[in-house]
Amino acid sequence: MLCLAILIGSASCFPVYWGDTAAYYNASDPSAVGEILALVNRERQKNGLPPVADDPVLSTIAQNHAADMAGRRYFSHTNPDGKDLFERLGEAGVSYRRAAENIASGYRNPAALIRGWMGSPGHRKNILGDFTKVGVGLCRGYYVLILIRQ
Repeated sequence: MLCLAILIGSASCFPVYWGDTAAYYNASDPSAVGEILALVNRERQKNGLPPVADDPVLSTIAQNHAADMAGRRYFSHTNPDGKDLFERLGEAGVSYRRAAENIASGYRNPAALIRGWMGSPGHRKNILGDFTKVGVGLCRGYYVLILIRQ
């Protein structure tokens, strides 16, 4: 049943543009994902840090978590079944020395999202951490950023 819920949630997160910015960026949109990645790397560059590389496996994990939160209507690093970031990474076979996850909900566009994260000490610390890879997911107003260092 859980797999079905995740699949249904993921299926409902394809890009849809209804004429307003909020609907456009609250879908799973490749241009919004790319903009989030670019903004994260711009913040890192402003702080003298190297960019993080987009990782498709991390992006899949992030997208699945965003879709799960949207589909089951919760907001947490830990899903209702008790799985957290580290369990999701382990299930996907991702090896890492350090890992972090930022989540957010309700931002109208990627620029507002990054401003929000950069205004929060914990989220800012993650974005400016010693990470090398990143994955981005978004679905219906839920955003997930996963960062790792291998």
